Amino acid sequence: MKTLEEYQKIVVENHKAGNNCAQSAALTFIDLVGIHKQSLFPILEGFGAGMGNREVACGSVVGCAAILSLLSSSGSLENITKKTTYEITSSLNEQFYNKYQTLICKELQGNGEHPAVPVVPCEETMVTAVTIAYNLIKENKLA
Repeated sequence: MKTLEEYQKIVVENHKAGNNCAQSAALTFIDLVGIHKQSLFPILEGFGAGMGNREVACGSVVGCAAILSLLSSSGSLENITKKTTYEITSSLNEQFYNKYQTLICKELQGNGEHPAVPVVPCEETMVTAVTIAYNLIKENKLA
């Protein structure tokens, strides 16, 4: 596992390369999940810009939730790990919400019912989500 600072740098580079927030966040941890970029990339394509340009869920959180799910799930239909996976992704959501008071892309961008003031740049949300995910991976010994 790389250092937090390395992952933070990677997520910013991913976004500058043209990936959406969900792709950028998830692809940051590609070294941990055993999935090729070509497989993970299209799965997350529709989650950019708040889920397909509808500005709903923050893609940074969605991308990190996808990675945490891949790392914590047993991959079994018997739901052996579902409760644990939900707890871990819930912690991601809660920590992100506590920092910004929203999980909604539109609000982070200064629009919507409860806009963030000041506006939160996407690169900041990605670094925040990656930092939270990194800490959850370490705390839960997922890698």
